[in-house]
Amino acid sequence: MTLRFEDPPRHTGAARTDHTVAAAALKQRPGQWGIVGTYKNIGSASGVGIRIKRGATAAYRPAGAFEAVARTVHGEARLYARYVGEGPDA
Repeated sequence: MTLRFEDPPRHTGAARTDHTVAAAALKQRPGQWGIVGTYKNIGSASGVGIRIKRGATAAYRPAGAFEAVARTVHGEARLYARYVGEGPDA
């Protein structure tokens, strides 16, 4: 094994997700999962996912038009979402 030496990157805080942009991109590819964002921990990612599914965030309305799941991948908490449609009652 070769050891690499480098300075760690500066911590600039979590990147913010523009949910209006994310929701519009997901609507362009219905049924396909996309990474909406990465979070400090799986609990934070799950909390945002619940808001997406419930339509509590305006960009993801009406409730149920999007699915969301949080997963830890290589130590990173990721939030995946997809657009499933607004249903016949929307």
